[in-house]
Amino acid sequence: MRLLLLLRLLLLLRCVTAMPSWAPAIDQILASYGSIAVRPGELSTPAPTVDVVHFQVGVDMMANIDQVRQRWSMNGYFRTWWHDPRLAFNETDAKFIHLTAAQQKQVWQPTLYVEKAVGMTEVKENDGLAESMTIYPTGLVFRSQQREITLSCPVNLKFLPFDN
Repeated sequence: MRLLLLLRLLLLLRCVTAMPSWAPAIDQILASYGSIAVRPGELSTPAPTVDVVHFQVGVDMMANIDQVRQRWSMNGYFRTWWHDPRLAFNETDAKFIHLTAAQQKQVWQPTLYVEKAVGMTEVKENDGLAESMTIYPTGLVFRSQQREITLSCPVNLKFLPFDN
């Protein structure tokens, strides 16, 4: 019985520590990626092109509504996706690849600007806020970032809940 438990534990440890089949592929992609200061469209030939970056906001919670200071906060997700041909890979390696936090720092990412923002959290390790980046064989990059943001804008709650 103990031998069976020991074998199961060893098998479990082997599965946990085994390198994913796509690990060599992502290492090779990132090694040849180039500078993160160069956006994907700058590499287009014969002339640079515009990079289309799609953006989506999902609001989970609104909080700290301050009518006097004209501020309010939200917790939610910023999702962005774009195409970067430098990240394209053979689909037989994987259907998609999740990048680690360290790998994400090696890839060009669009800078997000939120007008009227007076404060926004940055993702730090172990801060409880989530961030993920997934790449697909075509070079499609999908990034999701959980953020807490404080905005400054006119707040008039006079007609709440019948405001429009």
